[in-house]
Amino acid sequence: RVAMLKGLAATEIDRVAQSLTYMPGAAALVATMRKHGADCVLVSGGFDRVTGVVRETLGFHLDKSNHLVVGSDGTLTGTVRKPVVGAETKRALLEDRAEKGGIALADCLAIGDGANDCLMVERAGLGIAYQAKPKLKSVTQFHINHTDLRTALYFQGYSDALIVEKL
Repeated sequence: RVAMLKGLAATEIDRVAQSLTYMPGAAALVATMRKHGADCVLVSGGFDRVTGVVRETLGFHLDKSNHLVVGSDGTLTGTVRKPVVGAETKRALLEDRAEKGGIALADCLAIGDGANDCLMVERAGLGIAYQAKPKLKSVTQFHINHTDLRTALYFQGYSDALIVEKL
């Protein structure tokens, strides 16, 4: 699919990133988790030109995703720099951040929506399938299908009084 982007001006990806609509409750989830000391990381099979904007807008500590290669003419080459972010990368990043932070995996939260999130969601103490594909739903008993991302805070025991909408 990345090959289909070949020849597109890189600025078009930036334009799309600036026009994103965020999932309801996303800002409250990140702001509340950060306020209470959590390390908030966005890891995606998408593109860094987009996840960087999401990181800055919502306040994630870090984002990791695929880097689109831009040619000297400012257009996309239709390739991404290696390594490609996939299921193993997501799992490994969860484990690495937990280890570096001195946090047990049992105390980690991971949220995903697709099959490439299975390893990460399975590894976390609380793995949540958010409006997810059936494959991901099959690996966790925690699903959010009809409410917003604030529900992940309730799963962890946060009350309305502890939830903040932004940093």
